Amino acid sequence: MKRYIFALTASVLCLSASAYDFSVDDIFYNILASGNAVEVTHDYNSENSTTGSYKGKVTIPETVTHEGTTYNVITIGENAFAESVRLTEVVLPESITTIERKAFYDCSRLKEITLPQSVTTIGELAFYHCVKLKSLNIPASVCNIGSKAFILCKGLTSLTVDNTNTAYSSDNNIIYNKEQTLLVAAMSSYSGHLNLPATVTEIGENAFVECDGLSSIDMGNVITIHDYAFFDCKGLKSITLPESVEKLGIGAFFNCTNLTTLKMNNNLREMGERAFMRCISLNSIEFAGNNLVIGNHAFESCKNLSIGDISDCVSEIGDYAFASCIKHRTLTLPASIKRIGEKAFFACPQISRLTLGRELQEIGENAFLNCNRIRQITVNAMTPPDICKSTFASAVYNNATLAVPDESIDDYKTADHWKEFMEIEPSAVNCINSDNNVQVVVSNSHITIIGTTPDTYVSVYTTDGALVQQTTASDLAQYSFERGIYIVKIEKSVYKVAL
Repeated sequence: MKRYIFALTASVLCLSASAYDFSVDDIFYNILASGNAVEVTHDYNSENSTTGSYKGKVTIPETVTHEGTTYNVITIGENAFAESVRLTEVVLPESITTIERKAFYDCSRLKEITLPQSVTTIGELAFYHCVKLKSLNIPASVCNIGSKAFILCKGLTSLTVDNTNTAYSSDNNIIYNKEQTLLVAAMSSYSGHLNLPATVTEIGENAFVECDGLSSIDMGNVITIHDYAFFDCKGLKSITLPESVEKLGIGAFFNCTNLTTLKMNNNLREMGERAFMRCISLNSIEFAGNNLVIGNHAFESCKNLSIGDISDCVSEIGDYAFASCIKHRTLTLPASIKRIGEKAFFACPQISRLTLGRELQEIGENAFLNCNRIRQITVNAMTPPDICKSTFASAVYNNATLAVPDESIDDYKTADHWKEFMEIEPSAVNCINSDNNVQVVVSNSHITIIGTTPDTYVSVYTTDGALVQQTTASDLAQYSFERGIYIVKIEKSVYKVAL
């Protein structure tokens, strides 16, 4: 069974080297601060201990007597049974109120445990990797379930909540809060398609970790997808975010290696770090959003991803966001982008043509490092954005043509690092008589109009005045033009473009 690190919270198990307070009948206890109660603990008091010592069936008593004092057994302590690989069954008394963090961590042969009605808290990673456990019922008393409590329990076929529980509910072996607005956890063995209840607005942290059988999901009215919610879900092949989704958490779809297509929505505002990192089959993205910030490492190592244009909905591209996405060739970034982060397109060696938008203010260190094939850079920003010496490789400064607005060519020739380009020329798009709210973007053989209404008429002429195409702004992008110089007229605005 593979193991993964989830934001360092599921890190290598560090077991205490301190001794337990006492033992009775081969069960180890620590006296709690109250003085009249104890927790069940472990006997990891040797540097050579690598697995838990509990084995077979273990029955925990309600009370235990030591040196004439009787104690109530109320807690299964942190790491108490952790890595007890020979443990098969545990019987808990009605006195237990708390199952602490990692209490049954990696008890890989544990087949049976019944949670008593006295339990109120199940800690983080409490049953992590209990792969032989077949069923688990959450009693009515439980009011707190920690993150990742049941992940990698691949053998679970039944995960239910008592109907009288006031904090949680269950449906189709999925745990929700009582109001079913938050999806808390699903079994790792969940398979097939899932339609979420209309009430669900949040998918919780690590909710579907390694649910390889989950093939598709209708998210309904979800607003937030929390950190690592679909981590390593290899059965997912396409994702459509409904219009309700506004935020993707850290690593939301990290390592979904069979995901091929992604369709965003117009209300998406935030894409967390590593949201789609290592989705190595991802090749198609329909960009959309509302002032969208693409987080650090968001698409890093999506090695089959090829994007020519990023739509005019992105305001910032984070560090390493598209690093090692090796299929980029022509890359056009819209006017809306104000910042490109450090190593954002690091090691995208196929990029040959790059267009940067007019609102761009900053490009981070090494943003295009190891992109040595870039031969044409068009910058539409009137003021030279802040860059570093390392933003581009030496080969780019020496061999690429930098095209900038006519009015700003002298500024670029004197600006830090931009001046190091060996060849700087007027931009391929010259504003002869223009509306500052309208942008003409050229990419390969296409002309796209941004900043006007879709039904605005656009006329395209050759330099000798011959009409080539007359259509609406929304339809113009579907036409291909031969290489050459064209005059684009949009109402009272006129542009000169080069393809």
